[in-house]
Formats: sequence, C-alpha cells, structure tokens
Amino acid sequence: MKTARQLYNAEYYATHKDVLNNNKRQKYAQDSETNLSMQHKSYINNRDKRIEGASNYYHTNKDRINVERRARWSTDGEYRTKKRLQGIASRYGITIEEYLELYEQTDGKCAICDVRPDTRALHVDHNHTTGNIRGLLCHHCNTAIGLLKEDPNIISKVLEYLKVHNS
Repeated sequence: MKTARQLYNAEYYATHKDVLNNNKRQKYAQDSETNLSMQHKSYINNRDKRIEGASNYYHTNKDRINVERRARWSTDGEYRTKKRLQGIASRYGITIEEYLELYEQTDGKCAICDVRPDTRALHVDHNHTTGNIRGLLCHHCNTAIGLLKEDPNIISKVLEYLKVHNS
C-alpha cells in the first residue's frame, strides 16, 4: 500500500513529467562530457562487480534465459541471422560487413561447386594453420576439404583417381 507521500509524488510526476524530463535533458546536455566521464570511471571502478553480477544473474536464471533464447531463435528469422553473423564475425575475426561482402562476391553460391545451398548457410572456409579466410563453401565442399586434410597432394590424387575410374 502506498503512503500519502508516494501517492502525491506519483501524481506530481504524472502532471509535470514533461517539464521534469526536459530539465533533466538540459542539465545532461550541459554536463554531458562530465557525465560520460563519470559513467566511464564508474564502469571501470565497478567492472568486476558488474561482470560478477551479470554472471550470477545468468546462472540463477539460466533455464529461463535459455528457454526464451530457444523460443526466439525458432520464431524470429532476423534474430537468428543476426546471431549467426555475430558468431561468424567473432569466430573468424571478420566484421559482419566483410562476411556479407564475401557472400555478395559469390552471389550466395559455393566457391567450388557454384551451387546455392537450399537449407544450410554457406560455411567460412579458412586455413587452419594461418587462419586466413579462403572463401565461402557449401556444407559438402567444406566437409570434403576437411576430410581430405586440406592437402593439395591428396586432392590431386583423388582427381587422378576419378579421371581413371570414371572413363
């Protein structure tokens, strides 16, 4: 139950919120650099506490959070695409724009077999030693290169084998 003071404050805010918010905006605009500096200092000084708090919150609410994420993943195509691109960018050290540029260069087709995948997205093919990105491949071509150990000698032997036995 609210006290008389709380009721008065709520009513006052409701009738004067435009003026109050405008005053806050003006004050913030005047001191924005100071405020940002203070916020930055506060973040740095309390970084470990914030990380620990976020971690504790996640572990306490892990099941609920995962259920919500799975539901959103299965129903929201934009969210799914965004998260997938963020994962690619993080995993391969490229920006989302760089991935999309690669995608446009290949017209959404595999760099080897020139087929546009129906169900699966294109995989980022990269050199496992250097980490350099070579291109985008369909699931089958990416798997084939991996199974052939990315070894040009083995791949040329496979090519010779197929030439001999397919004629």
